[in-house]
Parts: sequence; C-alpha cells; structure tokens
Amino acid sequence: MKKQLLFLVIFINLIVNAQERTYVQMQIDDSYKSKLLSPIWVKDSIGIAPGNVQLKIKHMTMNSVVFTIPTYEGEKTVKLKAGSTFTFKIKRKNDLILPYTIKYITEISNEKKTKSLYWISNYRLTGTFKTADCNFKISIRDMDGNGIFEKKDSEIGTNLSIDINNDGKFYGKNEHYTTHQLISLCNVTYTINILSEEYTLIFKKNSRPIPKLGDKVIPFIEKSFDGITINSNNLLGKPLILDFWASWCLPCVEKFPLLKSIETNYKKDLNIITINIDYPNRIEAAKNILINYKIDWPTTIDGLGNENVLWKFYGSAYGHKQMTIPLYCIFDSHGILKYVGNGGENLNKIKNILKSIK
Repeated sequence: MKKQLLFLVIFINLIVNAQERTYVQMQIDDSYKSKLLSPIWVKDSIGIAPGNVQLKIKHMTMNSVVFTIPTYEGEKTVKLKAGSTFTFKIKRKNDLILPYTIKYITEISNEKKTKSLYWISNYRLTGTFKTADCNFKISIRDMDGNGIFEKKDSEIGTNLSIDINNDGKFYGKNEHYTTHQLISLCNVTYTINILSEEYTLIFKKNSRPIPKLGDKVIPFIEKSFDGITINSNNLLGKPLILDFWASWCLPCVEKFPLLKSIETNYKKDLNIITINIDYPNRIEAAKNILINYKIDWPTTIDGLGNENVLWKFYGSAYGHKQMTIPLYCIFDSHGILKYVGNGGENLNKIKNILKSIK
C-alpha cells in the first residue's frame, strides 16, 4: 500500500498574532448548580474522584453506600441511600474552597445490577466580555470537576457560555461553545485562551472569519515524509474533500470504505485529504487504522488534537454541529465551500453534492 502520511507544516494567513486582545477577569460563582455527573472510579474499597480525591468505601449495596471523605471541615463518614446526595466543600489548589455534591445511583437492567457514585461540581467562573461594540456575560465550567479551569475541559463538552441575547441566562444552542473553537462576537472572530491560575480568559482577534458556505478554501501548505509539498492552490481544478477524523471516532473509521468507494467512482477527478485530530498518545493507533483500511490518499497527523488549525477553522464553521466529527468539507473545482457536515447516512449527502458540482 502506498502510504502518504502528511505533516502539517505551514498555514498561510490563518492565525495572525494580532496585538489586540480582550482580557476577561473571571470570578468564582459557587451558587451554580451543575447537572453534569462525573463518575467516581471505584475499585475494591477505594473511590477516586476528579482531582484525585479519595473515598474509603466501607459498605456498598443496591440500597445504600457508606464512605469516608476528606472535606474542608475534616474527614466525614457519609451514608447515602440509592438516589440521594451529599453536598460538601473541599480545599483545592491555591487554597480555593469549592462546593461539590456526591450522588449515589443504582440500576437494574436486563438483570444486571450496577452501583455508581457520581461527582457534581457546584461552581463556575463568570465574567463580562466588554469591548467598544460588545458587552456580554460569560461563564466557563470545570467539566471534569478537578478544581481547575483549563482548555482540556472542552474535550468533554461545551465549557463556555455567552449570553448573546443579554437576557440574563445562558440558554440555547447559540450560547454554548468550547474554548477550542473560533467564536464570532459583534462581527469579530476570536480565539480563546485560559489562564487557569489567574482565572482569566484571553480573547484574541483573528483576521480570518469563521468559514461558511460560499467561502474560498483556506490556503494551506503540507509536506509529506518524502518532502513532497501539498499546496491547496495546486488542488484547484477538481472537487476537494477534507475529511476530519480521529482514531477514537468509530463512525469516522467505519466510513473509510464508503469514502474509498466514492474515490474509486470519481477516479482521478477528485482530491481527498484526511486530517487527523488525535493527540500524541493516539498517533500510533491512527497510523494503524490507515494501514488496516489501506488509505492511500494524503493524510495529516500532527498530534495537535483540537489545536489543529484547519480543524479549529472548519470545526467552527457555520451550518453544522460545531466541533464534532466525523466532519466532511466539500469544495468545488474553484475551491468554493459547498458542504460542511457529517456526510449523512452512507455518505449520501457527499455523493449528492459531488453530483451537483461535477
């Protein structure tokens, strides 16, 4: 198999190191009641909660659980009936005191009994994004409950909320984001960084807007192992598919044969580039998948995960569920974006788009 694993080396005019930044100082809101349950991993008589908080399990049945836990007020012994909760505070990094809740849930399904302890973080950071043209309340959540507000929280879900309509609530799909994606506020595109220790968000202006249908392909340059340069400008003249995937994304991998079938049908009249968004610990798994599926079209594997620049742009594109994979972007022979989405069942949407632009 001819294997072309490409490493992303240069992007042209993508992210500009602009001097203009907006700093948002955040404050702890410990009145927040989260609905996000993080599992407490239990093995033998020890439970490990997020942030390496250890519970000593003394008794655990379908009816109740008894455990001891270190709290801000000292070690406590707690008994919970199934379905009940215990709320407390613990000291985190930098002597920060944060409130949590533990919930005990038992279930019987298909004669299988499960007993689970869950960790709930009852806090968030809140602040105000303010420029000459904008004034929005914002908040970020500690998605894994480890007491640290960090960018990797967005691996779990939408950790950033913005009160776009200024109604005093964070509600609706247009008000929840991840700190990995690009965000447009008052017609300005921003990338976001979190200074965890200072509880500060940095919104940095970006010169390129979030992609939408009808836009030209973002210029990029890639280089293969054998030194061959892949330039997006040289891909014009044929339709182009950018396929964003990761080794842990089963639907992404399962659709490789369908994508290969599309490539076969179009023979040499179609360009495909597969862009992997794994982190370094999954690179070998990604390579093995490419070998097993005999993928011989160009593939980028840079180990940057959600910080991959093309993914940050097209994952944030309008018209689909943002920052989700599988994601396919289709451009016509002139480099104009015609489709962005998950491809539909059996990649039928891709097939229909290609027929319409052939």
